[in-house]
Amino acid sequence: MVEDKNKLVFQTYEKRADEFIDKGYRNEVWYMGYKLLSDWTLLSRLNLRDKKVLNVGCSEPIDELFWIRQVKEWVAIDYSPKSIKAAKEIIKNELSERLAKKIRFGVADATKLPFEDGSFDVVVSFHTIDHVSSRRNRNRFVAEMARVVKKGGRIIITTTNRYSLFYFEHRRLMKSGKSDYGFAYLFTRRELKNMLLDCGLVPQKFLSEMRIVGYEPLPIKLFNKIICNFGQRIGYIALKP
Repeated sequence: MVEDKNKLVFQTYEKRADEFIDKGYRNEVWYMGYKLLSDWTLLSRLNLRDKKVLNVGCSEPIDELFWIRQVKEWVAIDYSPKSIKAAKEIIKNELSERLAKKIRFGVADATKLPFEDGSFDVVVSFHTIDHVSSRRNRNRFVAEMARVVKKGGRIIITTTNRYSLFYFEHRRLMKSGKSDYGFAYLFTRRELKNMLLDCGLVPQKFLSEMRIVGYEPLPIKLFNKIICNFGQRIGYIALKP
C-alpha cells in the first residue's frame, strides 16, 4: 500500500510537470494567496541576505522566482525528474541570466539528501512532506533537513492540516481519484511540532494562512492565535541549536 501511494505521487507530479510552463500555479491567484500567507510569511521573518538556501521538493519553481533576489545561493531538489526539467526551463525563460546563475537544481530523495552535514543556512520545504506516505520516511525527511542545516540555522516546513475544511475536500478527491497531488497525509499541529523536537530542533513560530492580515491590536492577535490552528496550510520556523 505504501509503495502504491509513493508511485501515485510520483506519477502525478511527472504528469503535472508538462503543465508547469504554461499553466503553473504561479498563475493562480487563490494558490498564491495561500502561499503568501503561510509559506512566504514564515520565510519573510528570516534575513536571507548572503544566505545559502535549500528547497526540498521544489516542483514548479515558484519560490525560486520570488526569493532568488535576496539570497546568495538557492539549491532546489525534487524527486520528479520531469519537474526538475520543467523548473529549469521556467527559470531560463523568466529570470535574468545573472539571477538564474544563483540557482542549482537536482533530482534527489528527500529522505537521503546528497549534501554534507551543515551545508545550508536555511532549509525550507513547502507542502512536500505530506506527500510522503510512511511515517518512517516522514521522520527521515525532517531528520535530513535537520542534518544539512548549519548550527544556528533555520528550518521552515509547511504541510496540510488535518483540522481544516480541506479534510472533507481531501476525502472527496481521494475517493474520486481526481486529486492533482496523488496522495497527501494530513498532519496535526502537535504531530508536526513533535517531529521537529524529535530531530533536535526548536520550534519558534507557528503559522497558517487562516489569519487576519494588517494592524493587530491585542484582541486580534489573540484571535489569530486561535484561528491559525484551522488553516489549510500550517507550518513552523525551527532553530537548529
